[in-house]
Amino acid sequence: MNRRRHCGIGLIVLISLLCGCSGIPEGSETRIIDQTELLERIEESVSDCMKERGLTYIPFVYEPKPFNEIDVSAEPRSVVEVSGYGYVAWAASQEDVIRDPNIDVIAEMDEEARQEYFDALAGAEGCRWLAEAEVSSEFALARVSETPYDPQADLNLVSWSECMSEGGYHFSEPDEILPYLRGLLAEYSVEPVDPMPFDFDPGPLQVIVSQTYTDYGVSEVGLVEVEIALQDRQCRGGG
Repeated sequence: MNRRRHCGIGLIVLISLLCGCSGIPEGSETRIIDQTELLERIEESVSDCMKERGLTYIPFVYEPKPFNEIDVSAEPRSVVEVSGYGYVAWAASQEDVIRDPNIDVIAEMDEEARQEYFDALAGAEGCRWLAEAEVSSEFALARVSETPYDPQADLNLVSWSECMSEGGYHFSEPDEILPYLRGLLAEYSVEPVDPMPFDFDPGPLQVIVSQTYTDYGVSEVGLVEVEIALQDRQCRGGG
């Protein structure tokens, strides 16, 4: 999926710190937070800050529909025969364009007012940076939840790869499968609708564009996905 996002570098640093590199004192109490909670708290703080400056800001956290990969070795064969890993159906279901609602807030402003808004939001002393600093302090003893251990990490990759090759699929590890399907699907991509039907730059506001595909492409790549998934299932001992 091709997406274009505008986000503060400070947020990336903040999340990195909360993921275990922040030097939390031994014996201190910690609590687990997820990334969505963190982003929502930042957006609320940005909104409060902008309100204090006499400006309107609508909290906005983009949450794409999550891709929950089907475990082909655990799910019934009947499920795998229909959906494969579930990737193609997920990719085809994404919304074409998501726009930050604050783009509508600034749409009626003149160029000078719009620049003042951007400065107040993301300038050197902008509300976004101040909010990230505030939340960083608030969650100083918190950790962002991490991906749980994957039991499939113990898969014998040599045997698995040889088995996949016997079926005509040359992968050295399972992690190569989804990028391969993504590449096939990209061949059937079509141009999305105009993501910015305005005559101004959205600046620090987000515009998320998801790639779209022809129905024929989704169908064809979906069939390939199922074939690979069934071979994968067999190579994992699922039959």
